[in-house]
Amino acid sequence: MGLNLTNERELEVKVFYENKKEILKKLNELKARKQFDGYIKQIIFDTKDHKLRDNGITLRLRKKGNKNILTLKKKEHITGVKATREIESYIEDFNKVHEIISGLGYLPSYELHKKRESYKVKWKSNDYLIEFDQFLGRYKKVPPFFEVEAKNKKLLYEFLKILGIKKQEISVMNGAQLIKRYYPNALK
Repeated sequence: MGLNLTNERELEVKVFYENKKEILKKLNELKARKQFDGYIKQIIFDTKDHKLRDNGITLRLRKKGNKNILTLKKKEHITGVKATREIESYIEDFNKVHEIISGLGYLPSYELHKKRESYKVKWKSNDYLIEFDQFLGRYKKVPPFFEVEAKNKKLLYEFLKILGIKKQEISVMNGAQLIKRYYPNALK
């Protein structure tokens, strides 16, 4: 499955946190701007035999507040970060696109509901996206975490230091890996 996405690379890490107020205080000092505060529903699609997952590809349909987004991601291997290239498009009708994807033979692999709070920070002439996530419903045992996304690995780690985050607190797991960590029998 030779998918070659030529768009920009996305680099991110996850951090499980104990004190959100401390992180928000630091973000406020950095003049972070809130981008989103609401609920997300997403469905990850795959083939019956998991060909997409096995090839590092994610096909995601997401409802974020009142917006619907279709995303195709391709995993890249870069040590110390979760790296992907992705293509996103806003779509009008979540249910119709769900039907189209299903009609093409893809099946829902899993559905996830979460509460998200997103901030954008400009630091050292680079943009950073910080997203606090709390899984809801079926996967609510996954502890709250935040993601930090940037375009440059070195600057990403410098930014994490500014937030007071140590290397051992960082995870590069994706959503499915997180779910399997706390729900070992989920997502066969």
